[in-house]
Amino acid sequence: MEGMPEEKCSLAAVAAELAQIHDMAKQLVEQVADPQQGGGDGDAAAGGGYQRVRELTSTICANVDKALHMLTSNSLDGSPAAGQPESTPSSGGHGSSRGAVLDSDQAGGGTGNAPGQGKDRKTLSKWSTQVRVSNAQDATYLDDGFIWRKYGQKDILGAKHPRGYYRCTHRHMQGCLATKQIQRTDGDPLLLDVVYIGSHTCTQPWGAAAHPNIQSMLPTTEQTTTSGSESGSVLTSEIPGSMASRKRDTGGETRLSKTMIEEPHSTPYKDVMAWFSMGKLRQKGRLSHTCMQQAGQELLGRDDIRQQVMEKILLDRNGVNNCTVICIYGWSGLGKTSLLHALYNDQQLLDAFDKRIWIQISDKIDISMLFRKIVEFAMNEHCSITNIDFLRELVVEEITDKKFLLFLDDADIVNQQFWTTLLEVLNTGAKGSVVVMATRSSTVAAVRNVATHSYSLNPLSEENNLMLLQQYAVVGTDIQSNPDLALIANRFISRFRYNLLHLKAIGGLLCHTDTFSVEKDKFEGSVMPLWICHDVLPVHLKRCLALCSLFPEGYIFGKHHMVLLWISHGCVRPVEGYELEDVGVEYFNELLCRSFFQCSPVHSDKNEMFVMHELMYKVVESVSPDKYFKSEDPVISIPENVFHCSLITSQFQTVELMHRMKQLKHLQTFMVVQPEWKPNNISLPTLNLVGLDDFFLKFTSLETLDLSHTETEELPASIAGLRNLRYLSVNSTNVRALPCELCSLSNLQTLEAKHCRFLTELPRDIKMLVKLRHLDLTKELGYVDLPHGIGELIELQTLPVFHVSGDSSCCSISELGSLHNLRGCLWLSGLESVKTGSKAKEANLKDKHCLNDLTLQWHDDGIDIEDEGEDSKDVADEQVLEGLKPHVNLQVLTIRGYEGRRFPAWMQGSSPSLPNLVTLTLDNCCNCTEFPTIVQLPSLKSLSVRKMYDVQQLSSHTDTHGNGSTAKFPSLELLNLWEMYGLEELFSKESEGDCPRLRKVCISRCPDLRRLPRARSLTELVLHCGKQLPDISELASLVSLKIEGFHGTKSFGLPAAAALRKLEIRSCKELASVDGLSAVLTTVQRLKIAGCPKLVLPGRNQ
Repeated sequence: MEGMPEEKCSLAAVAAELAQIHDMAKQLVEQVADPQQGGGDGDAAAGGGYQRVRELTSTICANVDKALHMLTSNSLDGSPAAGQPESTPSSGGHGSSRGAVLDSDQAGGGTGNAPGQGKDRKTLSKWSTQVRVSNAQDATYLDDGFIWRKYGQKDILGAKHPRGYYRCTHRHMQGCLATKQIQRTDGDPLLLDVVYIGSHTCTQPWGAAAHPNIQSMLPTTEQTTTSGSESGSVLTSEIPGSMASRKRDTGGETRLSKTMIEEPHSTPYKDVMAWFSMGKLRQKGRLSHTCMQQAGQELLGRDDIRQQVMEKILLDRNGVNNCTVICIYGWSGLGKTSLLHALYNDQQLLDAFDKRIWIQISDKIDISMLFRKIVEFAMNEHCSITNIDFLRELVVEEITDKKFLLFLDDADIVNQQFWTTLLEVLNTGAKGSVVVMATRSSTVAAVRNVATHSYSLNPLSEENNLMLLQQYAVVGTDIQSNPDLALIANRFISRFRYNLLHLKAIGGLLCHTDTFSVEKDKFEGSVMPLWICHDVLPVHLKRCLALCSLFPEGYIFGKHHMVLLWISHGCVRPVEGYELEDVGVEYFNELLCRSFFQCSPVHSDKNEMFVMHELMYKVVESVSPDKYFKSEDPVISIPENVFHCSLITSQFQTVELMHRMKQLKHLQTFMVVQPEWKPNNISLPTLNLVGLDDFFLKFTSLETLDLSHTETEELPASIAGLRNLRYLSVNSTNVRALPCELCSLSNLQTLEAKHCRFLTELPRDIKMLVKLRHLDLTKELGYVDLPHGIGELIELQTLPVFHVSGDSSCCSISELGSLHNLRGCLWLSGLESVKTGSKAKEANLKDKHCLNDLTLQWHDDGIDIEDEGEDSKDVADEQVLEGLKPHVNLQVLTIRGYEGRRFPAWMQGSSPSLPNLVTLTLDNCCNCTEFPTIVQLPSLKSLSVRKMYDVQQLSSHTDTHGNGSTAKFPSLELLNLWEMYGLEELFSKESEGDCPRLRKVCISRCPDLRRLPRARSLTELVLHCGKQLPDISELASLVSLKIEGFHGTKSFGLPAAAALRKLEIRSCKELASVDGLSAVLTTVQRLKIAGCPKLVLPGRNQ
């Protein structure tokens, strides 16, 4: 193969041979893909063997496909493929004056051994080079085309600068032994000595280029090439691999020919450019609503396995044990978590179990940690107990005689004793309890006596993959309607069909990446698709993700929280006509559409709480520059070049800040982060920070400071030196007062002191913080008094709590008037201190168009205020509420403790003044005798009313204003009525179309209620503590009925409900008979009767 023709023929023959092997491997995959083996029950071990065959054959396909791309994407002219050496230089070879290849016998370094390599580390090849950079601060962040993890740093005897040690990020996953060392030269700190030890053996699924090699590491000229980094200040030299010297594609939006579109062996880069050649397939400008729906998409292509698992969850009660274990296994990225998410939020499963628990398993978890997680989730509070025996007792206490549904995500633990101990405890639950776990390992499914049923999650069909790509990659265009587009889409699917996350991420790239930002070198040198999806991001989005690397894997990100951090970090670029916060939300939404974030499975609010897939997190963590450092081990030292640092700990400990960080020079971000989300926002401190005063004196360049969840009781006066500070958080600390020196921080934009139980007031000069945009002082109990001058903070957007105090030294309600930019929620309490309607109008709520959630509270719940002038107080309250009219954009309104006798004009009349109101709560408005005329509110979905003792109806004949046929509550879905002792009926005159969307009704302590309206869509009804059941007409859609606390009732009749599946009757001591119970027993799937000693079930003796 020395001559050119022979080389070409040889390569062509190899390509043809590999193509045949590829076809045969594909046939093998199809032959072994037996649906009965892939989706049903059966022996777990057999399933594990089948999974192994699938993995092996799929790997063959991927590797052969890679080889084909390597061969066909080059010119086949006899030259080596990109990045491959013609021959390996020996120690006697001649290298450049700036780098020399060393003899392998002299090489050292590296740890561990990959399969097939000798244990003698000296056999690893070693070569060196020198690289010039332009910024000493970023000297150790060197982009050479590979992903490295820094694992150490030490001072070298006789050298001015320490040496950093790096290993390939695929060390543990693929056994790659490649390492490198970086050290600044003594004479020139901008000139780096770089030593590479060992060649990369890690795989490259994209198959576009081979790994860099010794020869390509050796610069042939003295020329240095500049390459912009995330901060715009990092420069790199001619360094190895195709990632070096990244140049813009001068072709811009190249239009590819028909030949390029139909090319049989195209590369990912060519496919992307061909896709772009047919025009951008998304709406320009702000992210479209359609695009934003991807995070909440229904589970695609998994209906069959979802139905199978649900049937096992609901119907499998014949096992020996009380607890059934269902194992779902499959490769990472196939959608196991998405399937568990769909099951967790399924309403039918929610109705069928007493408790529902979600636990994220990590590789560091042990059985005591798992027990603690279960206790915290089940009890909705923090648990600091570490003793395993006590934890075991708590778990048993929580689940005994309860039917629970426990989800375990990423359950990759193969230890038999772990599962034996866990199941021994879980079997104390009620019969029919279920554990559903997802794992990447078929070995877990095969662990003896663990999984009752096992299901293998297979790749989606081509049709479903095409639908998935359609959802993420295009808006307003049907791929199948365009043959050229469909051809390219199928090529993407053939590459990424085994990993849905890859396919979704590539779809996000196609949808949101501008053509001119796609560089060929980035594609041809990529290790895996997710790296490319990160690599093509704009610099500002890369910086946003880099900040996310300061949080631990599995962390639940709050959108609002991250946007504020990004702003303080300087990641958010100003856009004319938009607030920084709105731009930051757009950033987050784009990253969501690109699949860097996913909706949190345990939060009902899909628009606020998100997680990062483990594969995506590893990418973000690996590519984040060295100046970002996450410290999870108090023993490991923090490298001196770190700019942004977080401390993460789950166990209480004391940290001496200056001892840990004295070597740092340019710290800009310091955060204390809890390793995992807690069920509630209040958690116990986990760190005692010592030396805050010296810390502030040294690091005056701090821009972001988060001391949340620490034992901090006071902030030292030296905080005044943090002139650049933009973000300060002391949430859940023991802070008793904020120092007056804080008011000199003229650049501060965000101040959070949530759940600080000892904090009662702010410094008097808080008005000096003229750039403050977010002030959050939310407390579980009590309030923080606001001083005079709050109204001067005209940039304020977030002020969740505003307490009107009777103290003349505190601010008045009129100071709200100048805060025109308030947005989000506002809890306005202490309104009993406002005496006149004119004073209330000064708050100017009607002009605050960005407020969407408003709470108006007169006094704390349960406190009755006696007043000599009771009538005058009623009138005053009515005038005050009239003056607090909100903007028409309001979506959520809560009124508490109102003592007026009637509601204001803006809650009355035929023309709704709150057309966008979605949720209304009226609590303890005990003097009102008539309900507000709100039955025609077009957007109202949730209505909750409590303690309106004298109201007899929710609407009268006047509410329809002469049009008796108008449907009442046209959008209402949820109705809660509590302690309405005078309520007799909901409507004085019913219409056929009333409450057409009502699905859940909960009525408690309404003893005089005679009847309920016809609600054909009602699926859930709860009746609690009454004298006699109200008349209930036929409820055709009713699925769940709960009756509790009708102590004096001796009999009642059940409504005709053919769809009823869950019936619960509790604490009806005198109940002896239930009409219609016999018919119901034949259809219900879950029946619970307790505390009814006189009730005899049909077919049973007393």
